[in-house]
Amino acid sequence: MLDVAELDQLAAAFDGYARRLEDIGRDLVRRAGTARWEGRRADEFRDRMGDFCDRLHATAEGAQELAGQTRTIAVQARSIKRALPLP
Repeated sequence: MLDVAELDQLAAAFDGYARRLEDIGRDLVRRAGTARWEGRRADEFRDRMGDFCDRLHATAEGAQELAGQTRTIAVQARSIKRALPLP
């Protein structure tokens, strides 16, 4: 039997993953931007960190979308459960 509460927990977990990924990305950008080293290698590192943080952000957006879809499924499941006759 479908446990709708588990869907709620899963949606909350996806939200938490998204927030954590965004936090990590912001921290990495901050740290890379304030590093006190210069030169070609430093610039390459910052560029790669920027690309990596863009991927983190995209992954966070995906997790947020999954959270929303999971909530929609939970709402639909609750509606169906209410409509079904009790055993």
